[in-house]
Parts: sequence; C-alpha cells; structure tokens
Amino acid sequence: MEKFRFNPESDQQGIKVHRNIIDAKADISLVTPTYNSAKTLERTLDSVQRLKDIGISIEYIVVDGDSGDGTVEIIKYFFEQGLIDCYVVAQDRGIYHGMNRGVALASSGIVGIINSDDYLVSDSFLEILEIFQNNCDIDVVHGNMQFYVEGHGVKPLVMRPTSDFMSFKIPVNHPTTFCRKKLYTNHGYFDENLTLCADHDLMRHFNCSGARFYYLDRVITVMQSGGASSNLTKSRKEIRKILHRHNCSMKNKLFFELHSFYAQLRHYCSTSEIFPIPVLRNLWRKWTW
Repeated sequence: MEKFRFNPESDQQGIKVHRNIIDAKADISLVTPTYNSAKTLERTLDSVQRLKDIGISIEYIVVDGDSGDGTVEIIKYFFEQGLIDCYVVAQDRGIYHGMNRGVALASSGIVGIINSDDYLVSDSFLEILEIFQNNCDIDVVHGNMQFYVEGHGVKPLVMRPTSDFMSFKIPVNHPTTFCRKKLYTNHGYFDENLTLCADHDLMRHFNCSGARFYYLDRVITVMQSGGASSNLTKSRKEIRKILHRHNCSMKNKLFFELHSFYAQLRHYCSTSEIFPIPVLRNLWRKWTW
C-alpha cells in the first residue's frame, strides 16, 4: 500500500486562513477538525478555555469542512471572543484531511489534536509540557482516556494503551497524543486513504522512524462514545492494511484475526438465540485473509 503524501503548501492555496494576533509563540498548538459539530463543539471549547484560564499558552486552531448546521457560526463567535486563534472553513476530503490542515497551520513546536465531540482534562497538561521541556529526546507524549456516554456521563473505566508496537492492538490512545511538529514535517502526515484508522497508522510510522514515546499514566482526554471509529467492520479492514504495511509478524496477524472473529462471534451470540453452523462458517470466511 503506497504511502500517502500531504503537501501543506499546495493544500493551503485557495483557502482563507483567519488568524488572531498572538503576542508570543504558544507552548502548544491544539487542533480541532469539525464538520456539523454544533451539538458537541462547545463542550470541547469549554475544555480548551479551562486550559487557557490556568495559564497554559495555547494556539487553538479549528478546521471546519464547510458545515451547514451552525458550527461555522459557533467558530466565528469564539474566534471573535479570542478563544479560537486560527480557523479555516473549506470543503475537505474527510477528518484526516482536516487534521493535516490543522497540523500544517500550527506554529508551536508541539501539536495535539482534540476532536469536536471530546474534551481535555486540564489536570494533566502542566505535566505534559514539563515532560517535553525537560526531555528534548521525547517526541510523543500519550496517556489514558475515558469515555463519555450521552445521558449517562463519564464511564469510570480508564482506557490505558498497550504501548506495545509489536502487538496487533492499538499501541497508543490517539486522542491523548501530543507530538513534536517536526515529526509531521520530517516523517509525514495522516494517510487520507484511510478513513478511520489513519491515527493508528501514523503512530506506528513514527515509531518505525525512531520517534521516542513517553507514556503518562494520567487521564488526558474524555472521548465521546460512538464516533466514526465505532464502525468496527471497516476499522478491522483498515487495521489489516496497517499491519501489512508495517510488516507485523504472521503471529500478530493471526492473533488479530482470532480476536476479530471472537468479537464478532460474541456479537452474534448476544443478538440471536439460534446460531447455526452455516452462519459460523460464513462468519469465519468474512474474517480470514
């Protein structure tokens, strides 16, 4: 699978970038890609405001894919209020194109991405900055996350990453990840040919390129449950491609297939009282290479 190439210079031609004047270079740039996010965006904005209120110097960038539900009006309002420092409204090729645009626009040396239905936990941010400032050899800081369920609040379960790039499992929780911008400049951006798992792919690519990762055992992000990546069938297909691209061992590919088959089997068993052999056979064929 050929590696996707993103060209920031050509991508920015013909789009209008709105910027507020920032007195000094920010410690960190945060990027939020949006598309028809009016119902959830203000929760994300509130979490960024809390970070600015405790004195963290943030350049906040919002990249919108030409929404039609009122999202653009929310962005313009908070830009005028000074919370959003930079924004773009233009049609794009999907969420990872929005992320690529935002990263390219970032002016600080550290970049984090927060989706428009997630929010950040402010208690962890001073530690994240200290890690980067005190460890010049650290390229990526990542941590734990929790899930938010609409109408039920935050689930108590804390999702910790495996931090194991040899495993088929996702090694880092991307919503908690902060990277030095030079990684994108030197090693590439999100692969827009992948629509759900380009973050998984890029973190593996950075690791293969020699980036050093630091795991902070703190909750950094609360993620909205049920986003685009909850499309498990499509996610598994993309993860197959990623494991192949990064030359994962046959053992890990086999474990991935068994894990996927078990998850689908469990789903069928929980939704059907009758589970005939032909269904089992077809299910196995669906998940084999």
